Amino acid sequence: RAAAISVLARSGKLPQLIERVNEQLKKTPKSVGLHQTLADYYQASGQSEKARAELAGIIALRPDDNGLRLQVATKLLQERQAAAAVEQYKVILKKEPALLYRTFSQVQNAFQQAGKTEEFFNLLDQMDLRQFGAGAYAFNAIGNLLNDRSTGDRSIRLFKKAWDAFPDERTSLVSYYPFGEIWQAPEMAAMLREATIPSPATFQAA
Repeated sequence: RAAAISVLARSGKLPQLIERVNEQLKKTPKSVGLHQTLADYYQASGQSEKARAELAGIIALRPDDNGLRLQVATKLLQERQAAAAVEQYKVILKKEPALLYRTFSQVQNAFQQAGKTEEFFNLLDQMDLRQFGAGAYAFNAIGNLLNDRSTGDRSIRLFKKAWDAFPDERTSLVSYYPFGEIWQAPEMAAMLREATIPSPATFQAA
């Protein structure tokens, strides 16, 4: 699709196509597909502001469709509109974060590009990680953060949050944090023992 639109742009036909789609939208103003097409045409013709307006219009048509919101955010990021993409990611993080577990590193990068890394971590601090639906999804999402030394204490705080959210999956969580020196801290070492050494109650139950 992108290649085809690029060819149309070089051919000089985009103005006519934009006019045609706008005419169609007068008849079917709630057509998400037409708004998406128009956004692509505007972007290809260098009219970025109008392209963003069309994408915002798509969200306005279906504000509760977070899957569609994610598509818009991805599109904005591809068009190097990180700040606009972040606004959509923030809504998804609050309402349906499970949608992001496969692309969480992309979300993190968007916040970094927009200069909002601190806000990103604040959102994670406020989030109930159980909203991911399963520990595996949460661990996969935050794995890159846990393995990034530059995130420092903030990633450790996130690790503890995941630890508390998924008590039955703690041994899996340990594998997402490979840096041995982290476990030298007394509180972290205690957490590791808790995950690997059976408690006396376990033996009594047996």
